[in-house]
Amino acid sequence: MTLADEAEVEAPEDIHASFFTLTVAMLGLFIAAAGLIWIWRSPQTPVAFWLEVVGPLLIAVAVTSHVDHFATRIGYFTVISTIAGSFLWSVADLPFALHVENFSVKIWEQVFFGVWATSFLLFSLGFFVVAWIKEQRFEHDDLAKEHIIHISFPTLLLAAAGMLILCIGLYGMVGDVSGPRLSWIFRAIGPMLISIAMIGHIGHMTKHIGRLAVVLGIAGMVVWAISPIPLAISPSLATNPTWGQFLIRGMLGITYAIFGVSTLLLILRKRMLEKHGAVMSW
Repeated sequence: MTLADEAEVEAPEDIHASFFTLTVAMLGLFIAAAGLIWIWRSPQTPVAFWLEVVGPLLIAVAVTSHVDHFATRIGYFTVISTIAGSFLWSVADLPFALHVENFSVKIWEQVFFGVWATSFLLFSLGFFVVAWIKEQRFEHDDLAKEHIIHISFPTLLLAAAGMLILCIGLYGMVGDVSGPRLSWIFRAIGPMLISIAMIGHIGHMTKHIGRLAVVLGIAGMVVWAISPIPLAISPSLATNPTWGQFLIRGMLGITYAIFGVSTLLLILRKRMLEKHGAVMSW
């Protein structure tokens, strides 16, 4: 391999997401992180729950602006399910934002977990459909550039399975909002499988978004995965005044903050590549 070939292989690839998408996503992640950490410290603060509505809503807008153009690659069902799941996630905390007293009302807690679980069910179905589409195109030797799905088939299945398991764990909390042991176990296994899927795709992601951003993204998922483990060991911790909300909300807030930093790095990388003349078309 010549030096020119090596340079071509190592050269960073285009970042397809627009500055608008990345900036809105970053703001949404940091706002959601602030809301979760605020709820952990003071669960009776209405503003904190409004942050938990606004932050995920901005993330949903960012997701919509990013996946809307991918219908020919990943299918219309995946696009619709991803957008619907993102907006469902954003309204899960709305009952608590409208009336903070609802935070301790069982029916509204059940609604929260049900809505959140449904969002991950939609994400999971979307990934399963992408895996099916990839398999169909492979069988029919469809190599059109606009149809290429870079994520491997096992990685897609692993990520979809992780989201489905997380979904099952959340649905389990609809029946028992305090959290049965099995639900906490599922809520740990799901994000861990997603982390493993991300690690399996690290090579391709690194070329697009940079190693540090990828490592932070994986670290964020690992933090998310380990937060339910103490609750799986001792479910009574969920009602512990010191550890309960930290494990349930606080560590998820830390996860969002890590994702926010990763997105900021991605924005800086895109700006750097653009400055050096890389093609940044969407």
